[in-house]
Amino acid sequence: MNTLDIQNPEQLFQSQKVFGSIALDNTFQKKVRVLVLHETATDLSEEDRGLAEKILGAAKVSTQEFLILNVFQESLSVHQAIQLYQPEVILVFSESKYTLGKNMSLPLFEILEIGGAKILRSVPLSVLPAHKNEREVLWKRLQTLFNLK
Repeated sequence: MNTLDIQNPEQLFQSQKVFGSIALDNTFQKKVRVLVLHETATDLSEEDRGLAEKILGAAKVSTQEFLILNVFQESLSVHQAIQLYQPEVILVFSESKYTLGKNMSLPLFEILEIGGAKILRSVPLSVLPAHKNEREVLWKRLQTLFNLK
């Protein structure tokens, strides 16, 4: 029988995948319905986080079903995101079409499917309040993505 020696706490973290500041135990990986990725030098402002929650709420996604990550700080590839979180949908809020890697071009407001996950890139959350056209296009794509008609 294996026992843990509490005097050696590093034993508590065996068989762990570490990715940036994200650590997930192999046995208890988190599966999320929607993975929200943003690319800013800092964490999301309260306004932007609230907007993300409002957008997802309108799409009938509860706060327990999504996870928000900053890919500027974590440099997460699309394949890593799918492996780690197994999302049904990945929403990317970024100016750069190469947010998920230089070999992964994400056009604005087009729904792509990769590895079983549907991916949609929008303009950054901070831009949406001032741009009605982008909000309308995003909402139409979300309706398609989440079958909301």
